[in-house]
Amino acid sequence: MHSIKTFWSPELKKERALRKEESAKYSLINDQLKLLNQENQVRHFMNTSAYYLIPFNLLITIYKFPFYSIL
Repeated sequence: MHSIKTFWSPELKKERALRKEESAKYSLINDQLKLLNQENQVRHFMNTSAYYLIPFNLLITIYKFPFYSIL
């Protein structure tokens, strides 16, 4: 910067404001993408986990009488 006048010129202020808005917009999009990826990972895990392969009646039995109560 050559002087304070150029540093604080209206054109540069507008450019800085636009860059700040773009940065905030990209940050928001990036956060949304991370959230979607996490949700997809959870969905994938829930769809492929062994939890759904265990019959519901057995799950109720396990919750009522956990294995450690036998010991």
